[in-house]
Amino acid sequence: KVKTKVCINVKIRDVIEDIKNGKYRNQIEEIRSENDPEKKKLLKENLPAITVSGTFNNSHSAKDLIQHSGLIQIDFDHVDTNKVKEDLEKDQYTLWRIRAKRSTDSAVRRSTDSAAKRSTYSAAN
Repeated sequence: KVKTKVCINVKIRDVIEDIKNGKYRNQIEEIRSENDPEKKKLLKENLPAITVSGTFNNSHSAKDLIQHSGLIQIDFDHVDTNKVKEDLEKDQYTLWRIRAKRSTDSAVRRSTDSAAKRSTYSAAN
């Protein structure tokens, strides 16, 4: 659940630098260490949300897509993250990967070709 839908455009390199520099580390560690599902949910709502797929107007739905970025975000939930990590490190289109809010999650950002962008984004919504 997104707490607020105030949208701002940011440079992806700035987001990556914030993550690398630990801007959200304390919040993430607090979420990971929380055992109560309801408290965990509330903590997650205080993190900023990001949609790397493009510039949007009002929401991140396909109908509000203004311009595709050439990137797609894929979250891997409840999978063998070691296997996923190995595969992604070999994949030429993986730009970067991060360990997401839950320690069992792994998130990846992939470059896509222009023909696949529209169909991939539409299929994901």
